[in-house]
Amino acid sequence: MTATTTYFGMASGAQILRYAPGNLGSYAFLPGFTTWDVAPAGEAGVVVFRGASWTFYSSNGYNIQMTIFVDGQQVGQPFAFQGFGSGEQVAPAQFAARGSRMSVQIQVMSLTGDLEHRNLQAFYTGLRTFPAK
Repeated sequence: MTATTTYFGMASGAQILRYAPGNLGSYAFLPGFTTWDVAPAGEAGVVVFRGASWTFYSSNGYNIQMTIFVDGQQVGQPFAFQGFGSGEQVAPAQFAARGSRMSVQIQVMSLTGDLEHRNLQAFYTGLRTFPAK
């Protein structure tokens, strides 16, 4: 018979608790996410991506890293953002890359408070749309 493992997230901090028969442990957890690809000119269209901007709410500062991918390839080095205080924050990343699709990976590097995702925007200049309009 296979043992069941249950995971619990703590409301008071960034901890994941694991419970398995005979084994109880806690693990530090730094959240992150990757967006789905956005193809503003269609899958076969071409644009020049100029930047991305992540808007989020911070309760007590932040330390995040934003990695940009165009057509599945990482664009340059990850962008690092740090700040203090609470309220709505904006993390702008400027770059230039030609392609069809873009995705963004956000990784929390250290937890100083709560973060709440608000909006993620891509900035681009269209070169060719497909299908042609």
